[in-house]
Amino acid sequence: SEKVDLPISQQNIDAGIQRDRLVQLGRPSNEKKTPLIDARVVDYYDVEKKRSFTFITNDLVRSPLEIANLYKRRWQIE
Repeated sequence: SEKVDLPISQQNIDAGIQRDRLVQLGRPSNEKKTPLIDARVVDYYDVEKKRSFTFITNDLVRSPLEIANLYKRRWQIE
């Protein structure tokens, strides 16, 4: 499927964002039955946990750092 890398600000890079890209989920050959879905993949490295994370979201508006922080907050609650 189609993939487009998005530019990342230096502030986001310094905060652990490693990659931000737009993708399409689904199979083009099956698009008539099941439409392709626009999504975003954010790769993030958490310095405190010393772990890499990959987030898949349909949020195409927020910055990649905001998306990573939303997921981090969600995990702290659960």
